[in-house]
Amino acid sequence: QTLPTRALLACGAVAGPLYVTVTMAQALTRDGFDLRQHRFTLLTTGDLGWIHQANMVLVGVLTVLLAVGVRQLMRTGRGAVWGPRLLGLFGVAYIVGGVLTADPVAGFPPGTTPEMVQTTWQGAVQNASRGVSSLLLIATSLVFAGWYAAEGRRGWAWFYGAAIPLV
Repeated sequence: QTLPTRALLACGAVAGPLYVTVTMAQALTRDGFDLRQHRFTLLTTGDLGWIHQANMVLVGVLTVLLAVGVRQLMRTGRGAVWGPRLLGLFGVAYIVGGVLTADPVAGFPPGTTPEMVQTTWQGAVQNASRGVSSLLLIATSLVFAGWYAAEGRRGWAWFYGAAIPLV
């Protein structure tokens, strides 16, 4: 038996705030991390990198569960198939990004010098997963905006349409 739709949708309500809370706590407390110049993916590096990695994997799993709930909710109409699929792929991209670690940059984690900075396959794939997740979120927002518009729910259509430039 599958989980009730409400429980699956609640996973989505938890995923975003969880990611932001854990990420900001790390960004503000990790030595050498500078919000003005470092991407959040750099938090996967160093001794405490496992915290951000676990955060990304958990948020990815919660997003995949959300996608299952959205699929149960969006039974018919334009976008009912691809909206949940794109959302699920977005979650998978987060999981991939969490399993891998970013390449360090000069100065982060502390002690990393320019001579130590190198590009690895793991860092390249981790970085690519973040770009892919952004594209998937844009595509998901477009599909959801179209679905809501077709359902005559203009407010939600505008909401998802407005989310696209924010992404």
